[in-house]
Amino acid sequence: RFGDDLTTIYKRQGPKVIAYEKLARADTQEVARRAWDMAGRNNGVRIKVDDDGVGGGVVDKLRELGAAVVPVHNGGTPFDDTRFTTVADEMWFGFAERVNTADIPDDDDLMAELAGRLYKYTPHDQRKIEPKEDFRKRYGRSPDSADGLLLCFYNPQQGQLSRFSADRLGL
Repeated sequence: RFGDDLTTIYKRQGPKVIAYEKLARADTQEVARRAWDMAGRNNGVRIKVDDDGVGGGVVDKLRELGAAVVPVHNGGTPFDDTRFTTVADEMWFGFAERVNTADIPDDDDLMAELAGRLYKYTPHDQRKIEPKEDFRKRYGRSPDSADGLLLCFYNPQQGQLSRFSADRLGL
């Protein structure tokens, strides 16, 4: 909240990102209203929100507005805990396995973030993305655009890329 990181909101229809927005220094109330507007104020559109940290305030406001909000805990237990340590790992690698089927914006920051995040293997052969702090040291910023995009395509119930059948927002 009011930090150096950006808030990114992506909307997709099927495999194509049809709108996106980057917000700097926006409070949780403003972020929730912008996401709700991007959803067309339609409670049939699921809005996925990173619920860790200050995202909880966004989730609360979206619920108050009547949105179909889906809280996602990036640090939580992944659907496939044999391959990944956290939901964030599952989002990153699940998207990488299916990236050829997605139509994403031609955005230089987004491309650098998607290509630049390093990873390692744990002693249990799980893939683990590098901490944001390490990425930030190398690039001078957090991978906010990539995180928002991956959230937009993530299916928290199945731990994989969502089917391309309906509008989705990621925040």
